[in-house]
Amino acid sequence: MDINNFMSTKGYAEILDQEYPLVSYREEFYLNPWMIYKDDNSLGLLSKRAEESFNELSLEDWKRYGIDGWGLARQII
Repeated sequence: MDINNFMSTKGYAEILDQEYPLVSYREEFYLNPWMIYKDDNSLGLLSKRAEESFNELSLEDWKRYGIDGWGLARQII
């Protein structure tokens, strides 16, 4: 982005969105079309991959492995 040519318009923001290097990950998240999400220091919106991983786990796994489940998760699933 060239700061000298910055425009505060929706069209310009959409162009910048498409040029953003991580735009390919956009579809992996549950987006709220009415929300502008600018908090970059949080868990953020739920990703579809995180939901899938969570759904593959069970409460039994949590009981059995506790905190160690984080490190063992890839080996367990």
